[in-house]
Amino acid sequence: MSLQRIVLLAIAAQAVTAGLAQPAAEPDGAAGSDCATVVVQLYRGLVNSIDVALPAGTDPQVAPRCIERIQQYSGWQFDTPIVNLRDGVGAKANAVGSHPVTFVDLSPIAAIVLAMDARDRVLITFLPVESTGDGEGSFENEFVRMQWRQLGGLRYYDVAVKDNSFASVADILSEDRRARARETRDTGGHLPLGLLFLASLLIGAVAYFVSRAVILSRAEAGHGRKGR
Repeated sequence: MSLQRIVLLAIAAQAVTAGLAQPAAEPDGAAGSDCATVVVQLYRGLVNSIDVALPAGTDPQVAPRCIERIQQYSGWQFDTPIVNLRDGVGAKANAVGSHPVTFVDLSPIAAIVLAMDARDRVLITFLPVESTGDGEGSFENEFVRMQWRQLGGLRYYDVAVKDNSFASVADILSEDRRARARETRDTGGHLPLGLLFLASLLIGAVAYFVSRAVILSRAEAGHGRKGR
């Protein structure tokens, strides 16, 4: 099972539990197929690698170009992206240098959305995240509608693009009279214990596979340096 599929399963579990906690409006374009998935793997709070998955039928060269644009807009640096066609159309790249990730604002999210070739919807996941408490939040303006949620070591953003005429990170984060970013802490008091347990198991599985991938990639890099 690919990392993207594991992540999507975990997101689905969280979406179910969140939906039971309180009704939520369906994001624009949620049922559409023009959706990009981005997984940012972290290591001790630093960007370790990035995976981009695009809809089937997309030109395979679009995925590495998206990573190059993420590099341009976010300031993160990556090595040469590797195209992956095993599970649709995708690309992966490892980080070069130290790039800390914090969630004090939405700039990293906006940079990824800007790079995604005008998709109708972008799902962005960061893991494993150093837990600062579970919670959720939202942001909306004339260009995008964002919803995010954190549970344990996984933090994900569901971004519906309402108007793709934006040209910069500042455009995506611009506020109008309707736009208000909010974040709330999730007490989990209204959720069935069984679903919370299921979500915890899925998050644990994601964390295991990511940790294993990080360890293996760093081990391979170490062997490569010794062989030179």
